Amino acid sequence: MTHITSRLSRQEIILQEQGFQILKFLGEGGFGQVFLVFKKEVGVVAAKIMDEKEFDLQEWQIGFQLGNADQNPFTLKYISTNLLGHQAMILMEYSNFKNLDTIIDKKVDLPIYLIRSIMKQLLQGLNIIHSKGLIHRDIKGQNILLHSPIGSGRVILKIADYGLVKQKRPNNKKSTLMTVDGTYIYMPPEFIIDFEEGVTKADYQVDIWSAGIIFYQLIVHSFPFKTSNQIAFNMFMFNRILDRPACIRDYKYDILWDLMENMLQFDRRKRISAAKALDHPFFTGKQAKSEITTEAKRLAHEAEHNGGKEITIFDKDPSYIIPVVDVKNIVGFDPEQEDIRIQRHIQPPQVKIEKRSDNVDNVLIECDWCKEEVKFSAYKAHQDEHVAQQKSREREIV
Repeated sequence: MTHITSRLSRQEIILQEQGFQILKFLGEGGFGQVFLVFKKEVGVVAAKIMDEKEFDLQEWQIGFQLGNADQNPFTLKYISTNLLGHQAMILMEYSNFKNLDTIIDKKVDLPIYLIRSIMKQLLQGLNIIHSKGLIHRDIKGQNILLHSPIGSGRVILKIADYGLVKQKRPNNKKSTLMTVDGTYIYMPPEFIIDFEEGVTKADYQVDIWSAGIIFYQLIVHSFPFKTSNQIAFNMFMFNRILDRPACIRDYKYDILWDLMENMLQFDRRKRISAAKALDHPFFTGKQAKSEITTEAKRLAHEAEHNGGKEITIFDKDPSYIIPVVDVKNIVGFDPEQEDIRIQRHIQPPQVKIEKRSDNVDNVLIECDWCKEEVKFSAYKAHQDEHVAQQKSREREIV
């Protein structure tokens, strides 16, 4: 765990002034810093602090809109925002299992059933985003967070970073003019070849190409082109040739290759949609059904019968299940142990003795959680009840 130093930054001071306990520094980008924080009203969340001029209202609105969509666990939820002088603060749910790049970078030969579940969650997340008339435009492993609800045994992909999201015009089935932004090695051909003066016609298929690149990386452990220089990348785009990798030339991978080819179509008009990809035999065929693991079935059954209101239809479907044990073994990281460390760093509420008595059992203590006066002898049980309720609320946020 990364601890905060004694010298506080401006961002840390703002968080403390707002009543947050800073647990951990999570990262820094061009638009601000992100901290793991705790406050009893919201639990453990990620707080992004940035200059007011860098605050993107559209990004916040999109994150809030997607996070509040019914049955949508695959996009990162934005909880609230606040302008504090010249600084802006966005509270987001915390994803406790790093990001998809931590799996990709290991270059491990993953079992096909695991790749299938990863891609199914990713495509379902894109399907939900696209159904809202939104194009993400920056799909890459770094922007796909991993989260394991504590005690669930499952891993959930969460598409994050809505800074480049483009809104398609309502009832407009045609392509949309957009600027060429994003990470170039994940950009589709239409962003490289067809643009004029930095603007190109594009649509939802932008995200499908990027997801196809991730699909390729998970299987081949590289890109379908040399990434060492821009010339090699441009030549790949202009030649419009996607070679079938040697590792999946066996006939048993024909269905997988067919889906990959359809996702990495150079002509965006022929590129498959997220909805149609989810209906592809790679996900729906006999082989896909036969390769669902016993652990995935067990976790789905457990969610069906023991889950609370935070359980979604996808948690009950074993074809979407990514068992946490599979990912833990790959990345060498245990989110439950991390949660234990975080909980140890959460400071309990400070008690205030308001009334004195010769009999210590009659001493009344004001609980900082609810402001109720509780007898000294009953205070520990009262506090434990608040802690249990807080943990329950944190799971509901997930």
